[in-house]
Amino acid sequence: MQFRPIPVAPALQRYIRNYWTLTFRVLYPGGTQRIMTNGATCMMYFPNTGRLILYGPSMHNVAIDFEPGEHVILGVEFHPAGVHAFFKKSTAEFVDQQLTDEQLGEAFVKYSQQLAELPNIEDYAEVADAFYLKQMADIGRAEDINMQRMMRVFAYIETHLPTDIRLGDLAKEACVGPRQFNRIFTEYVGLTPKEYLRIYRFHAALMALREHPEHTTLMQLAWDNGYYDLKHMTTDFRDICSHAPKSDEISKRLTETFGQTFSLLMKKKILPINVD
Repeated sequence: MQFRPIPVAPALQRYIRNYWTLTFRVLYPGGTQRIMTNGATCMMYFPNTGRLILYGPSMHNVAIDFEPGEHVILGVEFHPAGVHAFFKKSTAEFVDQQLTDEQLGEAFVKYSQQLAELPNIEDYAEVADAFYLKQMADIGRAEDINMQRMMRVFAYIETHLPTDIRLGDLAKEACVGPRQFNRIFTEYVGLTPKEYLRIYRFHAALMALREHPEHTTLMQLAWDNGYYDLKHMTTDFRDICSHAPKSDEISKRLTETFGQTFSLLMKKKILPINVD
């Protein structure tokens, strides 16, 4: 399995985290990739089948089945609020949805055709940059202002966890009232602030468990990452990735792929099953 992140054009960096390619081989029938949620929207193109699919934000991981053989995925990882700029509709409409290019509209059907005609995988970023730059050409001032608000909020979350973060704290950072902030956040991210914080805290605990599995008790892990007690952390692990914190799937088999540092990236994780 080989994962490769690819930088996006500077003008897109506020909206798109990175492009990426993933190559792997499924060894026998029943090959499944479970992609763990990070609260953001992701788009993937599958050259073997010609499918372009938008995976909306979710509180749960997504399972994708593959036939035996060699596989490639071309991906786009949006910032949590960034996808809103390309669709001009509430991101909440995409929650737990898997939408094809036909459902997304004519522009994405043509984009899928362009990806199908790529002479080689190295041309992926150039084609993707051109497409998304064209899609964001008519972004208005209100969109830009709200994106600036969201970026300040995400930076605040990163620097203040594991302390208790309240809706009022985030609203103050965004310079709007709590009710208006909750509406804007949900429209742009898809999830509510409470749901997003739950995923973020889970990922922080997961990273700590991965980096120091032998140097911390689970109770200490929970306290260090802002959980009230071990029960709350265990519930989040089971709900979000279907495994308890002590599971071998988590402590040994979880393969880090998306990005190089946790920080604001809040990387996705892939649980490799029956792949090489």
